[in-house]
Amino acid sequence: MIFLISSDASLVVEYMTPWFVIILIFVLLMLMIFKMFGASDEKIKEVIQGDRTVIYWIIFISFIVFFAALGKVFFTTALPGGEDLREGIGADDSTVSDAGEGAFWQTLFHPKILGTIFILLLAALAIKFLAGEYAT
Repeated sequence: MIFLISSDASLVVEYMTPWFVIILIFVLLMLMIFKMFGASDEKIKEVIQGDRTVIYWIIFISFIVFFAALGKVFFTTALPGGEDLREGIGADDSTVSDAGEGAFWQTLFHPKILGTIFILLLAALAIKFLAGEYAT
């Protein structure tokens, strides 16, 4: 129902689908490589179900694809009527449409954003190790 009402939601799914298909093909090829080198079905199942790192990577990659799709759909069009966001920031039809998808990736790989992600990952690891159980 949501896709019938909103064309933007359809565009988000339309942009996300090829990425998830590529990821699925990559995962299947990696599983075939593991099987070729002797990994058993039980071991692969144990790693996927037991290791939370795999789940965290799947969630992380899914969020990246989702936010890239949102950026592609909502940030590549100009503001209605070519309005300015604030005084002094020129967001008209030409500047917004020229930035396009590249603006998302430039923002994601900006040194300040990468530094923030690094600090958050360090904090998460510190909390994980500090709150972990001690082996006695």
